[in-house]
Formats: sequence, C-alpha cells, structure tokens
Amino acid sequence: MSTDRIISVHDPEIRHGHKSSSVLFDGSKAAVAVDTDNQLFTAADVIPGNAHDKTGDLNLVEQSEENADCPVDESMGDCAYGDGATRQTFIDADRTLIAKVPGRPDKAHFPKEDFKIDLEAGTCTCPAGQITQRVSIVTSRTDSSGQTHHTQGFRFHGATCRGCQLRSACVAARNGRDEP
Repeated sequence: MSTDRIISVHDPEIRHGHKSSSVLFDGSKAAVAVDTDNQLFTAADVIPGNAHDKTGDLNLVEQSEENADCPVDESMGDCAYGDGATRQTFIDADRTLIAKVPGRPDKAHFPKEDFKIDLEAGTCTCPAGQITQRVSIVTSRTDSSGQTHHTQGFRFHGATCRGCQLRSACVAARNGRDEP
C-alpha cells in the first residue's frame, strides 16, 4: 500500500495515520508550538496524518517568532524530534533544540555504544576486539533546500564477522556491519 495514497475522494488531503503500531486513524495531525512560560499557543500547522510528527518543526519555530514578536531561545520536543537529521537542521539554522534521543528499535544486536570509536585515530573496535579503519557512506538524505547530506560509518569486512563467535548478537547482514 502506498504511504501517500488518497483515501477519500471528498477530502483528498486526508491520509492514513498511526498513533501507535496498533491505533490507526484517517485524517490530519496538528503540529503546535507553545510558549512554556505562559502555556499559550504561538504557532500551529495542519500536517498530513501520515507525516512524521517532526514535519515542519523549524517552520513552527520561525512562525512562533513572527507571531509572538520575540526570539525563540530554545525549542523543546519529544523523541520524535531527537534524531540526528533534525538536530543537524537546527544546528544549521543556528538554533538550540532540546529533545530526548529516540530509543534503539533493534535490541537484538549490540548498540553503537558497545563499539569503541576513535575519531582521531580513524578506527572502530567492535565488542569482539576487531578493529577497522574502513569508512563508507552509510546513508544519504536530501534536505528541504535540495542539499544532500551523507552519514559516514565504519565498515567491518564480512570475512571478519563471519568467523566471529559474537556474530549473532552483532549483525544480521551477510557482508559485515556498518557502524555510523
């Protein structure tokens, strides 16, 4: 099923949305900004039901400044706003963002914290003690201005991982592990 499928001929803007993995809805979502000191709404937007909660986050900050006629010193959000891409967007806009880092969805494998990354030496050591210096582009994203951003990560050789006793707790990929 298409994630952006039109579900109503009467209202072509509404979409299927998810409040959780088991609670679904059809419609739109409200994105709001609130002044935490006086609990007043300073900006609001309607976003598609299938859009990520962080959609339009920086626009809400700018709209808040315009509506309240004062600068926003810092923005706060839940973990939906805590991913690296959103943090980088705020850094690039010279903004302060306070948000919890999202939890790890994959609890079956070692987390990134179990790898020792030495940026000065350009090495990454896995929990089994194997060291790599191989770096490659792990993901790419294009921001709203059309600029492409790459995330680099250390890459372990598949041959190194295949013979490891910790492999099942580390990686499911046949060709080794990438560690961004």
